[in-house]
Amino acid sequence: MSICRSDVVILAAGNGLRLSSLSPLPKPLVTIEARPLLDRVLGALAQARLPHVKIVVGNAADSIRSHPFGAAEGLDIEWIANDRYNQPNGISLLCAEGHVRSPFVLLMADHLFQVDTLRRLLTQTCPADGVVLAVDRKLDAIYDIDDATKVATRGEMVERIGKDLPAYDAVDTGMFLCSESIFEAMRQSASVGKESLSDGVATLARAGRVRTWDIGPAVWIDVDTPGARNEAERMVRAGSFGVRPGTAALAPPGAEPPQPVVSSRPHRTDRVPRLAPLVPCDDGDLVLERG
Repeated sequence: MSICRSDVVILAAGNGLRLSSLSPLPKPLVTIEARPLLDRVLGALAQARLPHVKIVVGNAADSIRSHPFGAAEGLDIEWIANDRYNQPNGISLLCAEGHVRSPFVLLMADHLFQVDTLRRLLTQTCPADGVVLAVDRKLDAIYDIDDATKVATRGEMVERIGKDLPAYDAVDTGMFLCSESIFEAMRQSASVGKESLSDGVATLARAGRVRTWDIGPAVWIDVDTPGARNEAERMVRAGSFGVRPGTAALAPPGAEPPQPVVSSRPHRTDRVPRLAPLVPCDDGDLVLERG
């Protein structure tokens, strides 16, 4: 299996306050069956042969960056600083602008998923001016549906997205295949005070530029609360995130590989060691002036 050239952005800057009752550690270092959340995500990237990783950190950035992640071996990791980590996660996404080529994968540091799901997402064609969002339509199987980010769709397209939708038919899994248009959409949204990633995705959705991809029978979990951590540990013990031999690398019949998208921003081409200094985020380029 060849190495995929897609860049990966992981958002890992938040405070993780709802897990603070369990551990004093920053959320990416909170363990699931004795292994940090972020290490599990990095392990999935290593198995999927996605070595080019950009991790946006903020809260406890030095502790996270200096942690000896076992799964980081062989990965080319660039650490990007977000000093505005107390703000919604869309600001972290904007910090990655200029550090990636399209199409790129966007993941959350606190979401666990099956490697096969990531590999199948990579077979999707990313629109040159849009995003592919991996969604779960198994609503009865969602852990803590009240806290999930809901998605209302028409066919394959996202119509609305948010935590408080009154009607929805899918849930956002926190896995995306993105073109660079997500950055412009995020800036537009942030300029009017809507700074979450979902707000940026909603901006693209209103223009008809967010396509869904159904993960089917695959499982995942957002580890955001003590209860979710307990459920994640149960799932790990049950082998829910293991790779079935001989099947993980298979793509669905007729699936197309990701199509190249011309990047409008320069790409960083030098290799960055795992313990390299944090790359600062230029706050001046993050958002437009609010009117």
